[in-house]
Amino acid sequence: MRLSLLHIMLLDVIFLVMGAKILAILPYSGKSHFIFVSSVLQALSQRGHHIIEYSPHPPSKPTPNYTHVEIHTGFENTIKNWTFQEFIEICNNDATNIEVLWEITYEVCLHTFQNEAIQELLDSDQHYDLVITESTFGQESMLVFGHR
Repeated sequence: MRLSLLHIMLLDVIFLVMGAKILAILPYSGKSHFIFVSSVLQALSQRGHHIIEYSPHPPSKPTPNYTHVEIHTGFENTIKNWTFQEFIEICNNDATNIEVLWEITYEVCLHTFQNEAIQELLDSDQHYDLVITESTFGQESMLVFGHR
């Protein structure tokens, strides 16, 4: 019995030591974009990985191994002022849809890279085992964090 308990304790320590250091850069303010990734990051943290997340969405509850760095892109105010009907009209108009999407992603990226915490991260020599970022239409500049 003691031998089995000792083995279990050793395995537990090994898994704690093997936790990955994960960087998540998620600057887009849309909550729908964040819900899925947030669940994944929380699960990884609960499994012993060390998460450092940069986003406008603070976690709903503190989690061990999880560091949240709050960043804002200014787009939060735009989203708050949109009515659902305005959002539907933008989505249904192909010309407006593309133009608005480019404007949004440009502003998000511009404000992200001007953020002091992001500048400190870029200037640091920190390295991560995994980098997670949202890099959709117009957000390709977020891929710069891949070298971390």
